[in-house]
Amino acid sequence: MAAQGTRTPGDLEASFGFETPPLDGMQDLVRMRFLYDSVLAYGDPAIGDVLEIGCFKGCSTVFLAMACRRRGFQGVTTIDVFTGTPSWGTSIDTFDEASQRFSDYGLTDFVRAVRADSRTYEWGRRLAVLHVDGDHAYEAVVADLERYTPHLGPGGILVVDDYDSGHEGVVQAVHELLARHSDLSVVGVNNDRQYYGSICVRREPASW
Repeated sequence: MAAQGTRTPGDLEASFGFETPPLDGMQDLVRMRFLYDSVLAYGDPAIGDVLEIGCFKGCSTVFLAMACRRRGFQGVTTIDVFTGTPSWGTSIDTFDEASQRFSDYGLTDFVRAVRADSRTYEWGRRLAVLHVDGDHAYEAVVADLERYTPHLGPGGILVVDDYDSGHEGVVQAVHELLARHSDLSVVGVNNDRQYYGSICVRREPASW
């Protein structure tokens, strides 16, 4: 994936080819470009489905869905309680705002938003793309990775947000995952800043 450091914010925004949504939910264009490019580089509909953990107001979901649509996927499922994560210590409700955003981008029939707790939601299909951006507390990240990574098909990718020095728990959880699974390898990293980091991990194609 190409480095983004030499691009201006305007160039980076224009590079997507669509009007980018407001960058809420602790997102920025560099991280969204990383997610988008990871799907374009490795996303394969023949492997399985697409699942996102953590939606908030749907910013990352739009970028994920746009990339998946370009790759020929039939849709994206995103799971969130839509009332704020436990570690926030506050309660909001963003389901309607996220749904409206999907409508604005013509994604109503492409994105399936599920109001559920990722720690208990039952998922039984093979995954080609897994995007994890839920609760950033160490225990929560471990729970999400342990619950959904086993569904990742051969050649499938896992993109984890907040893999940076500002989120030590996320970094620890990812490193522990990699130490436990020799069939997972890092294919891209975006964490040269304190925040807005991410990492892309791929399951070896012949390991399933």
